[in-house]
Amino acid sequence: MTQTMPPDDGPALGPGRGPTLPVNPYDYEGGFAAFGTVFGGAGLIGLGAVVGGAVGWAVQFFPNIEYLWVGLGVALLCGLAWLTIGLAKVRRPGLACLIAGAAALVMVGAIHVGWWHFSRQTLADDIFEALPKHILAVKFEGAQQPQVPLSKAERMRIPPTIAAHVEPIIRADLRAGRYDQLDLIQVFLARLKAPLAPEGFRIDALLDRVGQLEYSPELKAAVEKGVNEMNVWSAMDWRARRGVELFLPRLRKPLNLGFYGSFAFWTAEALIGLGAMLYVAWRRAGKPFCSECQRWKVEETLGRLSLSVGTVAEIMTSGRVLDIQDYHVSSEMGPVEIRAALCPVCQEASDVVVVVVDRSKDAKGKEQNLEVVRVTYPGEALAVLRALFQADSARPA
Repeated sequence: MTQTMPPDDGPALGPGRGPTLPVNPYDYEGGFAAFGTVFGGAGLIGLGAVVGGAVGWAVQFFPNIEYLWVGLGVALLCGLAWLTIGLAKVRRPGLACLIAGAAALVMVGAIHVGWWHFSRQTLADDIFEALPKHILAVKFEGAQQPQVPLSKAERMRIPPTIAAHVEPIIRADLRAGRYDQLDLIQVFLARLKAPLAPEGFRIDALLDRVGQLEYSPELKAAVEKGVNEMNVWSAMDWRARRGVELFLPRLRKPLNLGFYGSFAFWTAEALIGLGAMLYVAWRRAGKPFCSECQRWKVEETLGRLSLSVGTVAEIMTSGRVLDIQDYHVSSEMGPVEIRAALCPVCQEASDVVVVVVDRSKDAKGKEQNLEVVRVTYPGEALAVLRALFQADSARPA
């Protein structure tokens, strides 16, 4: 007597009347192509450096959408990994993940190195542009007249490691009588008779009136030396202290992540990129491969079934594929899809990999594409499977 299943699970698998075809659990081919692995791996890691450098260049110009540039970089490198692993014929998932993980980490490092490389070219000019306010703040330190405190954003325009070197030189220059044109601002602020300059007071307008400051050779040399001595680690620390700012939907102002938030953001970028690359590498290297002619097998869709996923998986793993004809449930819109991976050269002379895919709809009504099980049949079984689906699709409903 045939056992029945709940209505929402589809027809149950009966005892079956047809013969059982030989079937084995799917296993990765696991071969090793030394030439392809070495050069393909080196190429993918090199591509990671190139993609990361390009992302760093984009971040330097458009830092507020860094997440977008990183996402595009990860997507591009994942696509390149899929192609490279396929061309190099890397069919050991563990080895492919090792290569892809190295490429992902190189890309993440190259993003920051690329950002610093392109930012350093204009950093000295940015510092010289920010120096007048710093000089003015130092000049008014401890004075009786109104002081001009720097905001965090203004103070962090100069990296702390460089500021620590240039401030003593600024004080020495002031004692030597340099930057006397700033005395006009000092006199003007003294008339305000307030301990601090009023909020919103435009110091920039006054600085524009006094004209360009002529910096001392010692100050110029200190700035240039500080920029040259900075490395990517100190540059990242400086950027984190300023706080990564991101434009996010529905927010009118950029969101400043702060010091710890910036490092958390970069860590999340690295983990997401690494996870995506590992997933792509594992999936690509695990594809069916023909050991005889050293080619990837090609998938074809045999048809769909209106049985439950569990029933179809049981049929395919048991080798009782002829049971399909007992139900007459083949359907173009069925929730289960059957695919077969076959070598395009050897054809039925090599084993065929049968894949059961869940194509049911999720809660949002979107069709899924979830692989449920893979099994290996002799090549001759493909003709039987094709005939079953062709015959069932031709049968009137």
